[in-house]
Amino acid sequence: MQKFTQEHLDNYYKKIFSKNLNHDENLNHDEDLNVNFNSVLTLNEQSENDLLRRMRLNEFFNLINIIKATNPTGETIGLKLPIASTTDTDKKGREPNASHLQPTKQYHCKQINVDGYIPYSKLDALAGTIDKDFALIYEELLDNEIISSLLLAGFNGRKRAETSDPTANPLAQDAAEGWIGKIANHAKAQVITGATVGADRQYKSINALIKAGLEKIPNPIKARGDLIAICGRDVLLDSRIEIKYSDLTQNQAEKITVLNQLLGGLRAVNIPYFPANSILITRFDNISFYLQRGTVRTFKTENPSLDRLELYNSMCVDFIIEDYQSCALIENINIEE
Repeated sequence: MQKFTQEHLDNYYKKIFSKNLNHDENLNHDEDLNVNFNSVLTLNEQSENDLLRRMRLNEFFNLINIIKATNPTGETIGLKLPIASTTDTDKKGREPNASHLQPTKQYHCKQINVDGYIPYSKLDALAGTIDKDFALIYEELLDNEIISSLLLAGFNGRKRAETSDPTANPLAQDAAEGWIGKIANHAKAQVITGATVGADRQYKSINALIKAGLEKIPNPIKARGDLIAICGRDVLLDSRIEIKYSDLTQNQAEKITVLNQLLGGLRAVNIPYFPANSILITRFDNISFYLQRGTVRTFKTENPSLDRLELYNSMCVDFIIEDYQSCALIENINIEE
């Protein structure tokens, strides 16, 4: 690593460390600033708040529920529904009903890791960028890695192995039980799998398939008008798509693409890392990300023997679908030409 790169990196972590000290009254500011910035561990509430703030900059995470959970296990927030009714009070008293769907579920936050490394040559290139501040582009690089990894696991994770195998499961299928995995594993009645779309098939079009999925969602849920269809890229091959981002140099992991027309009467969107041949019909507020307080850990260490900076991130999370009746999953779709 070049000297000016090392200086940029040290200055960045000094600022982070000093910022964290200012939010922890138990630390001695004079002594604790005397640290070796070749290895830095970050673990406090400020780190969590910074992570959540950066997640909110992602278009998808900004639309769903992000919950800071105090305990590793607890009751989910659930969904609210309209409960209009009448009562003949000459015969009986009015009885208030819960305005949310019952029963609520339990979340179980478990550790997920986002570990990686940056070659010194890449850091030197970042430090040499003259039109951007090093701290900004370095943070952007780290944020993109974490957020992309969470999206990957959230949409593709089917189970949590004690030790995951990224070679056998490159889409993080064994890193966590994600949103799609939750529906497939625990709400089979809400799933259509292996449907074929074609002129001589049961489903003549994607519109017809989405309408079949809607039949699995009862009223008044589907009458609200806020259901959307999250569609994989293979489903949208022949659809006209509005590209919401204007600068194609931007990181597309942050972006949602929107169809110009409705599909099956629903607004249709595509989100990075969503399974290519699947459709999820639901409300955005039916999708939740639970993060356990006090579990966000970030550790960086330099490894000169391999000419790289190693980064270890972990947190305890759960990917929750608040109400299974408020969704329909269509997966393993085959589209005939």
